[in-house]
Amino acid sequence: MPATIAGLPFQWAEFTKKGDLTSPAPTFDAGVTDIVVLAHGWQTDRPGALEFYTPLMTNIVAAWAASTPAKP
Repeated sequence: MPATIAGLPFQWAEFTKKGDLTSPAPTFDAGVTDIVVLAHGWQTDRPGALEFYTPLMTNIVAAWAASTPAKP
């Protein structure tokens, strides 16, 4: 099952201090037109990043839903 944050799929991308990718490169399904990139820095681990970004993404999803016109 794909990882999700605020109901949206997400993928980790990990880099060395020099910027070299150390995880598999993220892939996207056909038809994906928008992505959000969040970087938590090197002083936080994955649980800390999720703790910080889950409420942020929840608020972004709510704001997006509120601003999207209802379909007839």
